[in-house]
Amino acid sequence: MSTSPDNKTLAAMLQSISSLEDMETVLLMLMTDKEMSAFVNRIKILELLNEKVPHREIASSLGVGVVTVTRGARVFNEDDFAILKKYID
Repeated sequence: MSTSPDNKTLAAMLQSISSLEDMETVLLMLMTDKEMSAFVNRIKILELLNEKVPHREIASSLGVGVVTVTRGARVFNEDDFAILKKYID
């Protein structure tokens, strides 16, 4: 996964936010409701995939397409997944 300077700047800004309330406010300011919903769903997809829930069951429970779940499953094949897994366990 390549990281651009802009990504590092964003990550550093988010890392500097110390309160949960401030983080929520910042995320809501940076994303539309639809983007936030998609972001939250992607995290839920990863959590459920990590629990070995079948793709179709995830799609049905979250109201998303199987293709959306399959796209999320690709993350498991990336080298950096171990980093993300620490935060979704």
